[in-house]
Amino acid sequence: MQNGFTGALKIGMADHVTIRSCIALNSGEYNFFTAYAWYPLFENCQTYGAVNQHGIYFSNSNKYPTARGNIIYNNGGCGIHNNGDVSMTGRAGADGINHNGLIEKNIIYNNSTKGGAAINMDGCRDYVVKNNLLYNNKAGGITSFITDGASSGNNKFYNNIVIFENAVGRSGINLQSSPGNTVSNNIFINGISTNRGCLEYDAASLVGLTFSNNTLYQQNSSSNVIFNGSSMSTLTAWQTATGKGAGCLFALPSFVNSAAGDYHSTVSSIVIGTGLTLSEVTDDLDGNLRPSSGYDTGCYQYGSSTTPITTAATANPLNQILVYPNPYDSRISDSFKLIKIPSNVNVKVINAAGGLLREYSNVSGTLSWDGKDSSNTQVSRGIYYIVMEDTTSNKRVIKMALLK
Repeated sequence: MQNGFTGALKIGMADHVTIRSCIALNSGEYNFFTAYAWYPLFENCQTYGAVNQHGIYFSNSNKYPTARGNIIYNNGGCGIHNNGDVSMTGRAGADGINHNGLIEKNIIYNNSTKGGAAINMDGCRDYVVKNNLLYNNKAGGITSFITDGASSGNNKFYNNIVIFENAVGRSGINLQSSPGNTVSNNIFINGISTNRGCLEYDAASLVGLTFSNNTLYQQNSSSNVIFNGSSMSTLTAWQTATGKGAGCLFALPSFVNSAAGDYHSTVSSIVIGTGLTLSEVTDDLDGNLRPSSGYDTGCYQYGSSTTPITTAATANPLNQILVYPNPYDSRISDSFKLIKIPSNVNVKVINAAGGLLREYSNVSGTLSWDGKDSSNTQVSRGIYYIVMEDTTSNKRVIKMALLK
């Protein structure tokens, strides 16, 4: 679904609608939109290039909205925008609040400044936001607030990574008129240390706030990571002043390859084993199990393993690999990416005639293909195949389209 004048897909006054494994791109406003929807689910979709608004937009008193496993990037506004909108009363039971949302295992990056945050929550209550990777967004990371919604609060934010480029972005998590939230086991690395913080909040949002076992850092090495709306403070000073922040660290985690978007922890990373054990977080973004104790902070668990699966359809470990964008347009994205690659996978790019264009050996984690062959010549638009094989002869072939 692409190039919609307003949007790619809208769910209105409808219940239990599932949108799975779809691609929406380059809409004039938003790509995916819901209004007065009960139990909408967006799962394993790609949504990018929305010009003025958002990748996914849960609007007008949604109940139990879910966004799981989506890749959301290069939108003009938010990655996922949630707006209860108290002024809109078009359905019985609409109360201006989005209730009981679940936002998990999404990768959200490079969204622009027309929205409040990568995950924006205006008038949202009793949400669980967990195991998301948010990086290089230009506005905020996560927000919970009231502008159009009736009420915000009692949300849970667990095991997310929110990281900004130096001197870019807003606050890691921003709580405004939003009491009773729990923020635990997250990694917040901020880009701006003046009137923005890894945590930003107002007095109302300090009420009932649990802020524990989070890892905080500033890209410019400033030690000021907390902003209360009027002044910045260090983590230690804030802990002393408020009595909150148990188990939190001011430290820079060690990632495998942050420049390539790989935010898995290295063996020496300080985040290993520093999190709380949480009953609502049993695995990580990759589907790897969390241990019975010694959770890592952030969306990846170092050294864990996936749940044993015995069905023939899902036993292949290469099935966990995600690809995006597909179709790939070099005018929008700088490369075609494969993520969640297991250890030591050989990857070949083959054209429709079976000719080998590019080959990569012993790949793990993330791979980017720039649309060029082994001679560094840009290939033409068309259909291509990504052929993968691991050391135990598991194979997978992905068909992809190159638009330009």
